[in-house]
Amino acid sequence: MSSYKHFTPIERQYIQESLNKGKKKSEIARKLNRNRSSVSREIKRNGNKDGSYNWWRAMCLYTWRRKNSVRKLRLKCVKLRKFVMSGFEKRWSPEIITQRYKKENPGEKLSHNTIYRAVQTKELPDITPQTHLRRRGKRKNARNTQAIKPTHTIHDRPAEVETRERIGDLEGDTVSGLATVG
Repeated sequence: MSSYKHFTPIERQYIQESLNKGKKKSEIARKLNRNRSSVSREIKRNGNKDGSYNWWRAMCLYTWRRKNSVRKLRLKCVKLRKFVMSGFEKRWSPEIITQRYKKENPGEKLSHNTIYRAVQTKELPDITPQTHLRRRGKRKNARNTQAIKPTHTIHDRPAEVETRERIGDLEGDTVSGLATVG
C-alpha cells in the first residue's frame, strides 16, 4: 500500500457508490489501493450519523477542517505578551526572551520559534523583523543561486589540443611572459 495521502473527490464518489451497492470496506480499499483502516476512518469521520456516506458532504467537511487546522497563536496570554514586548524594548533577541521567561516562570513553556512566528505574522504591534530582529528577518544560511555557468567546458575542446603541437594549445598557467608570433 502507498503512504497516506488525502482522498480525492473521485475516490470519495467511488466510496459512496460502493457503499450504496453493499460492498465491504476491504473490497473498496483494495480497489482504491488504500489501506482498509484509511477507508474505514474516512467513512467514520465524514459519514452521516445514520451510517450513510455522502461524498459531497465529506468534501465539505474535509475542506472546513483543513481551513481551520491552522496553528493556534500562543501569545494571546496578556502576561506573556507583555513580557515579550518588554524584552523587545530591552533589545533582547527571541532566544534571550525565551530563556528569561523560563527562568522567571519555571514550568511554563515558551519557544523562540513562537516569538519569531508572532513577529512574522504581525501579531505583535509595532514589532517588525527589520526593526527588532538582529538578522532583520533574513535567512541564516541563504544559498547563492547565481552560480557562474560556463558556456564551454573542458570536455568541449578539440582532440588536437591534447597533442599540444600547435602554438597556443598549452595551458595558460604554464605559459609565462609574452608570446611572440613570428
